[in-house]
Amino acid sequence: MATSTYFNHYYANNEQSLFEGFMVESIQQYGINVYYVPRVINNLDQLYTADDQSSYEDAYLVDVYPKNITEFGGSGNLMSKFGLDIHDQLVFQIASKTFRTEVGTPANLSRPREGDLIYFPLNEKVFQIKYVDKFDVFFQGGQLPAYDLTCELFEYSNELFETGIEGIDRIQSTQSTNILDYGVDVGDETFLTDESGRILTTESYDLADIVNTGVNDEIEQEANTFISWSETDPFSEFYEEY
Repeated sequence: MATSTYFNHYYANNEQSLFEGFMVESIQQYGINVYYVPRVINNLDQLYTADDQSSYEDAYLVDVYPKNITEFGGSGNLMSKFGLDIHDQLVFQIASKTFRTEVGTPANLSRPREGDLIYFPLNEKVFQIKYVDKFDVFFQGGQLPAYDLTCELFEYSNELFETGIEGIDRIQSTQSTNILDYGVDVGDETFLTDESGRILTTESYDLADIVNTGVNDEIEQEANTFISWSETDPFSEFYEEY
């Protein structure tokens, strides 16, 4: 038997608007405010589909609902050969109407995008959108009332920040290894140089402090106390009797 012809589940605009209003109102009541920061692609490599000169120039205040209500998701903190890797995840739900009006129209975006950023003021951290789930709330009333944004802690790699939000822009000012960010600017992006043509920098330009390898050095020193890497160590390539 077919479904009743007296009920329209896909084109009832009044029902869609009502459900969308409930979604927006509930997130406004139980959600939090974050900043949505769109990514600007400046130099796309068509072969590798990567951009080495991305920038973030605008930030839009939106209300979202954090679906992680007790703790961060993801695999947590992992120790690798490159040091400590932090894989904290957050899942934010944003109403489709909220995104359209607060972000989509001014930024000319049709939906949230992977690669954009979410600034979480509660812990003053920036998260990058890794996956946008468009079907978590599956076509209630014939439309998509919300998006789920799966985010991971943002790893800075010399992107440019000029959003006007101090908590976001300081990522570049504190973690950039680009010498131009520390050069002595005399105006019109002209930098002072020495006789050999090297750019003169401020005293704050110290790669050892910016990259912050001190923690790894402490781990290596601690490891040397119980792993000798000598001929009697089972991990040594010179220990032939093992």
